[in-house]
Amino acid sequence: MQVSFYLLGIALQGLSMFSILPLILNMLKKSQGNIPFLTFAIVSYTTGFSLSFFLKPKIISMQYKQVFFFTSLLWITIPLFAAIPLWIELDINYTDAFFETVSAITTTGATVLAKLSIIEPEILLWRSLLQWIGGIGFIAFTIAILPFFHMKSILLFQSESTGWPMKVTSDFRDLFKNILIFYAGLTILCCCCYFIAGMTFFEAINHALTTVSTGGYSVFDNSLGYYDNYYIYWIAILFMILSSMTFITLAKCIDKKKLNILVADSQINFFVAFLMLFWLIVSIYLIFTRDYQWFDALTASAFNITSIVTTTGYVSEDYASWGNFAIAIFCLLLIVGGCSGSTAGGIKMFRIQIFFTTFLNHLKKTLQPYSVNLLTYNNKEINSNIMLSLIGFAFAFIACIFVISLLLCLDGMSLLSSFSSSASAVANVGPGLGEIVGPSSNFASLSTFSKWILSFGMLLGRLEITTLVIVCMPYLWTK
Repeated sequence: MQVSFYLLGIALQGLSMFSILPLILNMLKKSQGNIPFLTFAIVSYTTGFSLSFFLKPKIISMQYKQVFFFTSLLWITIPLFAAIPLWIELDINYTDAFFETVSAITTTGATVLAKLSIIEPEILLWRSLLQWIGGIGFIAFTIAILPFFHMKSILLFQSESTGWPMKVTSDFRDLFKNILIFYAGLTILCCCCYFIAGMTFFEAINHALTTVSTGGYSVFDNSLGYYDNYYIYWIAILFMILSSMTFITLAKCIDKKKLNILVADSQINFFVAFLMLFWLIVSIYLIFTRDYQWFDALTASAFNITSIVTTTGYVSEDYASWGNFAIAIFCLLLIVGGCSGSTAGGIKMFRIQIFFTTFLNHLKKTLQPYSVNLLTYNNKEINSNIMLSLIGFAFAFIACIFVISLLLCLDGMSLLSSFSSSASAVANVGPGLGEIVGPSSNFASLSTFSKWILSFGMLLGRLEITTLVIVCMPYLWTK
């Protein structure tokens, strides 16, 4: 465990460096209220330095169980420290500060804060920064450690990828660099587009950080609906879609300057087609039942559906008021998610594709029992190990939502609010459905018990369940 705490120390020191940006903003305001971030910087850096100095191992090497333990430790510990500025600056208890920070780090976007327009800008920037860090954090971490720990860390990478066997080579260094450059470049481009569309520079920075990370935090209570600006809506739609595509594929496409790499990816094609299908369905529904004009209907459906599917969580209006048909669709879309290897959460598109392909194959076998149909995905064979892992994940995902929903019901929440909150947390979406946690509300009124349960659910979803579950298994520590 020494290596795990040593690496945690390095991570905490790195996290403390990000407090420089809120401190600079505070200085530009010529404000004296810099105590929250100075306290955070001192506590996190001192703790991190102590861990990395006193627990530095002679050889940096990990076993399987240590990799899983470190990843879980990292994602649980960082919110504990990152919550310090919110806890000191805002009139909230530590539970609320931790919930807000977990939601940020996991790019969920659920919030307990209201009246955002009067909250100090450095706090708003800190929330956005945490989402941006969390968006790339797991992907960057898994790719970065592959060359050091070889096959011991391939399992972590595969939990954010399509699960195909991969060779660990020095190319991962370049791939890691390309992904970071793409992520940062996409953020800068998004910021510029928002600024040109009418946002202030501060608003554009915050929303770019939370759009590209598919986190969904805004600087206004009514999210991007505050602007009522079609240009902003469609800019957000574009960047939410790009940020929910497989980063490895996008990075390779840019590196090799070949667009056909992107076009040939069946998961990305399925993802775009899936979005457009539901845009069309909900648009037609709004035109005929809610008297929307066609472009208004298309914009409203495209923005809110893309936001939910990509697990970003922005809202332009209260889609819960669109009627039961729309609510049923959004209940379904809460758990779908974007592509694997992206900042999006949810079940992920490749799993849905494989399940759908398997179902079609089952139908063919029923009609033609003696036919031989080879199951493939992206020109690779779907073997029994992949199917078992997919079935196991799907069961665990649904079971987690069900258990958390039951616990929330025991705490007094309605069935719709309990289910949507649970699905939203595990899928890292943000807003739920119902009067309490709907798109026009927040999670502030929930009890302390519910907030801790949902915080755990968000961490489960961000680590795709497997990592945290494995760490809690006694079998892992007895072998």
